[in-house]
Amino acid sequence: MIANASSLESFGPLLKILVGKEEKVFHVNEAFLTERSKFFKKAMNSKWLEGQTKVVRLVEDDPDIFEIYINLVYTGRLPIFDNATTMRNLPKMIEDGYSQLSHLYVLAEKLQDVKAKNSTVDAIIDIFHSHIYLGQEYRKKFKPPIPSLESIRIMYNGTPSSQEYLCHGREILVALVAWYAAPAYFEKKYNHKDFPAEFLGDLSLELLSVRDPEVGLSDTDICHELCLCKFKEDYHEKLEDDDSGSPRAPRKSGKCA
Repeated sequence: MIANASSLESFGPLLKILVGKEEKVFHVNEAFLTERSKFFKKAMNSKWLEGQTKVVRLVEDDPDIFEIYINLVYTGRLPIFDNATTMRNLPKMIEDGYSQLSHLYVLAEKLQDVKAKNSTVDAIIDIFHSHIYLGQEYRKKFKPPIPSLESIRIMYNGTPSSQEYLCHGREILVALVAWYAAPAYFEKKYNHKDFPAEFLGDLSLELLSVRDPEVGLSDTDICHELCLCKFKEDYHEKLEDDDSGSPRAPRKSGKCA
């Protein structure tokens, strides 16, 4: 739950943000947003109308996704499942979760909020690992939760081409499909023709990367290391003040180092 406007004023000036076609109103502390979002930092420049009026319109965005973003800004948390989650509705909750997080990553990309993008990637990985955390009963009934076609479309339609820079939101979805999806994923559940062409290209590169002579196809443990050969931070975009790398990492081949 986001606090009301009057209680937020104690943390400094508020921005009035109108989201979606219905222009749902959000009151958010300016400092909370400008500290992490280049979009809001630029918008609050006094030479722009938004900087003078303290009103920002995001008419093309989803208020529900923006509310998740604001809760992330204030709490630093992304709840994956709610208290109503049951064994029966869990597969649908997981599928919806992947799509929701893809929407959130796209919004964070637009707002140029690296911290939010990294948190979203972490949550995507946590959803995949949920089949482990939820116990043996779940694993007997359901296969590992692979990202849905909808979530992949959302991510690829809303993020820059992967030829320009390594988009970690795309990368984690590709990795999960490449390493964990069974043939039925393309043969029965979805039609491969329905996937974005760029995704299929990235998927091919990911699959070919395991044929590196230094890795070898004879290593039966490779498939079990799946994304686990990396830490969550390896799918993070670097912050500008982080000396360990550039804000946007160049594309690379091969996922296991």
